[in-house]
Amino acid sequence: MAEGPEKRRSMLDGWLRSLAPSDELRKKFHQDGDFRAFEQLYRKEIDPCTEDFRQLLKDAKKQTVTLSLPVKMNPKTTPGY
Repeated sequence: MAEGPEKRRSMLDGWLRSLAPSDELRKKFHQDGDFRAFEQLYRKEIDPCTEDFRQLLKDAKKQTVTLSLPVKMNPKTTPGY
């Protein structure tokens, strides 16, 4: 039986590294928790001309697509934590 990261990975249909936020952007979000700023910077960072992005759009037209971002809970930036 899978445990830890293997268990989490087994629950995914796919993972497209090219669409993941950069380490720098992810770390900044973990520090300040400002999702609106993260969203704006991520939109600038992602390249909609890649094959992976086009495939994601095709998939989203046929089925529900959920994008996931692992987030470190920070009492200073996470309301209710």
